Amino acid sequence: MLHPKPILLLGKDGQLGRALSMSLSPAAPLIAWGRGETDGKDGSLEAKLSLFGANGLSAVVNAAAFTDVEGAEDREDEAMASNKTLPGALAKFCSEKGIFLIHYSTDYVHDGFKEGPYLETDEPNPLNVYGKSKLLGDREITDLSASSGATLDYLIFRTSRVYSVTGRCFPNAVLKKAFREKSLEMDATMVGAPTSAEWLAQVTAFVARDLIRGAEVPKGLYHLTAAGETTYLNLARFVTERARAAGLKTELEPWAITARDPAIPGGKAVRPLNSKLSTRKFSADFKIAPPHWSHHVSLFVENHAALAAAFGH
Repeated sequence: MLHPKPILLLGKDGQLGRALSMSLSPAAPLIAWGRGETDGKDGSLEAKLSLFGANGLSAVVNAAAFTDVEGAEDREDEAMASNKTLPGALAKFCSEKGIFLIHYSTDYVHDGFKEGPYLETDEPNPLNVYGKSKLLGDREITDLSASSGATLDYLIFRTSRVYSVTGRCFPNAVLKKAFREKSLEMDATMVGAPTSAEWLAQVTAFVARDLIRGAEVPKGLYHLTAAGETTYLNLARFVTERARAAGLKTELEPWAITARDPAIPGGKAVRPLNSKLSTRKFSADFKIAPPHWSHHVSLFVENHAALAAAFGH
């Protein structure tokens, strides 16, 4: 196709949105909306969406979300507006216009009581407001798709512990502390797979290119995370070790990061101990093997080291 239809990206301001802006731009003309264009106040979102006619877009990619897990406990209305109402409005629009919808969900829809990795067929049971709001958003999409008389082609990528060099994320928080602190305590009980925003964006661009070519792509809910698993304690040690190996002059040494007493509350939001998501379905249907979490975390640290060298730090 010489002139592909545009892709509409929502959430361009977030760490995943920024990565998606980079990866999707070569695939098709990109229309990227930020917070002010997706708040839905006074029907503004519906009015903006109405400007696109039937099949006027290659896809809608929704990376907009309220991701402050602690803040959601006190700002439930805001979390529900971004994580439930917005996906519902996008699903309705895409169904009416015949446009493919790509949306991102979270491991926090599960309670973490299962011993092994969660499957897409496992029943969700969120422990906090953030997880509940994201689950309700997922169901806005899946329920509409399953309703009689509606047609909606969609992908929901359920991921975990997303990070990027420019994002507000755990690895960046660790590095920041590593430059000014000599000891640190981290949780050693919660297990999951840190997943690179850049890699998620690359997978999304792979799907978008197939959509633009008119190829058939898998549809439905998929778990999409890095391979392997780690605790926050071991991730912090890994980040610090790689930082020192890359020449970053940190005050903090890996051995000085110790396990936090699990009896000490970590915040208002209750979080799942097990955030492992099985990616077997994704690998089988997309023919892509997720990289081990350590691969992209190492690249993350190397990028930080390169930036520090470039700016003389």
